[in-house]
Amino acid sequence: MKKWVLKIGVVALVGLSCVSKQSNIYAQSSEKLVESNVLLGKIPTSNATTKIGSGDSTTPQVQILNPEGATDGQISQSDDAMSTKVIVGNEVGGDDNGYNQWQHVYLQYDLEKIRELKRLKLYRNSYPNAVSTFKDVKIEVSQTADFKQSTTVFNTTDVIETPETKEKPQIVDLENPIQARYIRIWGKGHYIQNTNSSWKGYSNGILFSEIEAIANVPESEVVVPKELELRNIALGKLPFVKGLTPVDIEKISDGKLNTGYAIHQTPGENQLQFEYKNVYQIKEVHFKLEEGTYKHVKIEVSSSPTSLGTTIFSKQQFTQGKDIEKVILDKALSGKIVRFTVEKDAQSPVKYNEVEILASGKDFDETRPDYMMPETPYNKLVWSDEFNEDTIDESKWQIIDGMVNHAAIYNRKAVSIVKDGDNSYLAVNSRNYNSTQALIDAVGIDRYTKDNIPSKVTWSSGRLESKDKFSFQFGRVAVRAKVNDSKGIWPAIWMLAQDETGHDEIDILEYLGQDSWDAWTTNHYGILAKNKGSHGVPTKNYEAWSQAFHVYEVEWSPTHISWYIDGKKVFTSTQGQELDSMHHRPMFPILETQVGDGWVGDVDYSKRLTKQDSNYLIDWIRVYQTEDAPIARFDNLDTPNESTAYHIRPIVKTDGLTFVSHGEQQYENKNNFFYGGQPRYENSRLYVKEGSENQSLIYKVNGVKDVHLTTYYQTLSDVSQYNSRAWANEGASIRSTVVQKDSLDFKIETSLNGKDWTPYQSLRVVDNFVDAYPAYARTTFDAYDLPSGTKYVKVIFPNYKGAMYTLRNGSVQSVKHTDIQLAKVTFLTDNIIDKSDLEALKNKVEALEKDSYISGMEKLEQVLKQAKNVLSLSTATQEDIDDVTKQLEEALGQLIEKKVFMSIDKKVTVTTAKTEKTDDLSFVVKDATEESEKQFDKQVDIYDMYFVSNKTKEKVSFEQEAHVSVMKKDDRKVEQVYFLNGDKKEPIPFTVTDKEILFTVKHFSHYAVVYNEGKTKKPFAIKPEITKSNTVSMSSSLLKNKVSEERKLPKTNEEKSYVDVLIGSLLLGLGCFVFKVKDNRI
Repeated sequence: MKKWVLKIGVVALVGLSCVSKQSNIYAQSSEKLVESNVLLGKIPTSNATTKIGSGDSTTPQVQILNPEGATDGQISQSDDAMSTKVIVGNEVGGDDNGYNQWQHVYLQYDLEKIRELKRLKLYRNSYPNAVSTFKDVKIEVSQTADFKQSTTVFNTTDVIETPETKEKPQIVDLENPIQARYIRIWGKGHYIQNTNSSWKGYSNGILFSEIEAIANVPESEVVVPKELELRNIALGKLPFVKGLTPVDIEKISDGKLNTGYAIHQTPGENQLQFEYKNVYQIKEVHFKLEEGTYKHVKIEVSSSPTSLGTTIFSKQQFTQGKDIEKVILDKALSGKIVRFTVEKDAQSPVKYNEVEILASGKDFDETRPDYMMPETPYNKLVWSDEFNEDTIDESKWQIIDGMVNHAAIYNRKAVSIVKDGDNSYLAVNSRNYNSTQALIDAVGIDRYTKDNIPSKVTWSSGRLESKDKFSFQFGRVAVRAKVNDSKGIWPAIWMLAQDETGHDEIDILEYLGQDSWDAWTTNHYGILAKNKGSHGVPTKNYEAWSQAFHVYEVEWSPTHISWYIDGKKVFTSTQGQELDSMHHRPMFPILETQVGDGWVGDVDYSKRLTKQDSNYLIDWIRVYQTEDAPIARFDNLDTPNESTAYHIRPIVKTDGLTFVSHGEQQYENKNNFFYGGQPRYENSRLYVKEGSENQSLIYKVNGVKDVHLTTYYQTLSDVSQYNSRAWANEGASIRSTVVQKDSLDFKIETSLNGKDWTPYQSLRVVDNFVDAYPAYARTTFDAYDLPSGTKYVKVIFPNYKGAMYTLRNGSVQSVKHTDIQLAKVTFLTDNIIDKSDLEALKNKVEALEKDSYISGMEKLEQVLKQAKNVLSLSTATQEDIDDVTKQLEEALGQLIEKKVFMSIDKKVTVTTAKTEKTDDLSFVVKDATEESEKQFDKQVDIYDMYFVSNKTKEKVSFEQEAHVSVMKKDDRKVEQVYFLNGDKKEPIPFTVTDKEILFTVKHFSHYAVVYNEGKTKKPFAIKPEITKSNTVSMSSSLLKNKVSEERKLPKTNEEKSYVDVLIGSLLLGLGCFVFKVKDNRI
């Protein structure tokens, strides 16, 4: 039964400066003294060192939970959420649950001045069907905060609760009043026993619903607090809706009556509640439903989202009229939750028009804090996905398609990018198709076994994982997400080891939809069904986690794993390090929603408490590491393409190895190569060809530190026994019965230069849980801390020939070549980047004269741009550097230097590739217009172009592509360029600029430039001859008749003078004579 006491405020007076003079602090006052609770509103301190979850993601771990709860004047002994709590140590299980290691812990209160104490009342929490023994209780008082001088008013002893004393306070009456300012209340947890069963055990909490310190005080100091302002705290607040997805839920609190309904779609009785981070004094609740009669309506005020509340309104056969219903309390009720439970009838939804909650409080700020990145050493962003594109980036993610898991089938249709205004999210959709066949028809299935699919598998859901795309060792993963809730829905963010060894798993978040206020964070380690362990906790929130986006985060280091929510640390684990619980293998992230079965339990088959179609939204995922963090790389033994930043390929693969993918035979079926309940796409593996021996792979890996081999061995065909700890039939590997066990082991050798090899002697072997035949057994070989300077790694396959193993029935079998397979090689490499070669090559390329090359420069400049980009990237790997260096070298080698020939008059230029042959050639151009102009009816210039040897002076054949440039003589428009082949003329492409006619030739002969004008308009041009020395010369007679500038007549206003005509005629006649007697003309 809950007793509610009016909260009384105390006005503090100025204390006397000298405590020692106060033999009677009120002796000189004639004011009437009255008894009053002087602890009201006081906040305690404590010596507790173990922190507890606060239920508030902004301050997830605190020393004192709800510090104002024990002095707020309200007694609610069965409601932990309203109590002040400290814990005395960690609960670890076992007989005493860690009790012998717990502290003696106190709560200390400062009364702010010396008071004359008369009585103490301690209201402890009380639990239904249980009684407690409160351990080592002690109470002392003092006038100084350090308690160097104190008075013990209750000596250390156990306080025993009985069924008769339940919910009654422990009262300490002081025989004589004691003057004190400070109170300490000690304890060491409690021992709790059920009264209706045999369960009992130690609990680490010290909880007080209320503590009262009664003292004589002047009557004027006892004041009733003023009535505080009432506000509608429901305005704009979206309630948490339990059950099916609501429609237009924002209308329930938009402040507008009669403007539409918020619809709670769950038929029959349903609930919704307004959840607040602050404590409010609830005075009035107003509500209006759709008009009509309701089977019942109930409203509660509670201190936590999951605890029973105080009913403030309850009515059967309630009739909602036109007016809003008002519930007005005689006394304000403290709480953080206002819960509505309504049933119209068995089939109908409930429609809300408006809800108003009038309350007062110290703080009305309900805003959620912005995410602040935690202070950790892992601050270099190395990998991320912001999900801003239109489709999922499959260079980063595997999309699991067709896998049955619990009550759902993972499929591609269930994952997509959705847009919401300017925002973009990854959506993992969970949808019920109502029957297994309808589900399979809609999304397909990848059957891992021949077993029938359970009828409960009617749900579609999605899973993304970066396995085989990206993994890392140690760092920080942050994911901003909004989970979807309801019974049986299980969104998660987690990581597995890249080679999926043992049970290496870090759960960054697991959210069980029906427990909407708990966010689970857990570390798993060890080997399934052998020594598997886990360590995790739920973090509570004042409102359902599904109400908003939150940042879920893990810091993974070699010494600890810490979890954060919204930037605040909520949990740290260091347990299980003898089982490699800190996970020294690279891991990869997974985003998914599981549905039904397993830990989360079944969905609600009545379709009331499970949303039938909902989205888990992820805003972004980011991975951070230290600046010098090693890089994880892997070979999946799939198509042998080039190495990349994360993938690596062997430089040598011996001829006796065979790739195997998915097939019907037991040794090739991908469904026989898997780890536990994980997806089965290990569909590219290697085994030794029949009859082959001494097979290996060689990798070149700069700065390699560790190597992990994921291998599979045949299982014994006559061993299969159900193991309840693994929920599967367990088998046995042929390695367990082979005559010489290590004879079937893989080996690793290392080398500094790729020639001299050293066996690695410290190879560790991890045998995972073995699923029964026909599955293969997964075995991991680990090589840690390879010799310094190692650049080459050789993976040596075991020689199977002659090896024998024994079945459980005693028969001896020969090992087959397909019985041993390699599925993955994972490397961890130092993040040491050598850029010197690329820098030198970049500088060499930048120094080149671009105009000296006829081809290859465009490609070289593209690669140079890539090289500069890679050099500037802080995330570039050595492989990125090596790859672009190789590309730059290749592009540089493809450059072709140009050779330029020019006619003597510099009017014809030929540009071609420089070769040894071109160095011995001279270029000759003759005017062949008169020889061939009869083929044209328009003006034409015809050029005979050829090469002669500088040595023999003979004309030589030159069949090499070249670019020809002919200077334009005037403004005539060029119609066409032709290649003249005897009497035939072949048009060729050309380009005309302001000064040049450009065309490309593949052999040298006669070429004609035809103009778009008739022959009668063709001006006569004097062309100088070209000598064999390729220099321009002019005849002596022409030189003699050349008119100098000095001899020209002065200009007149006439266009032409007779002197000009005469001189022109003489020069023309002389020119004709000269050209006639010459054999070589241009």
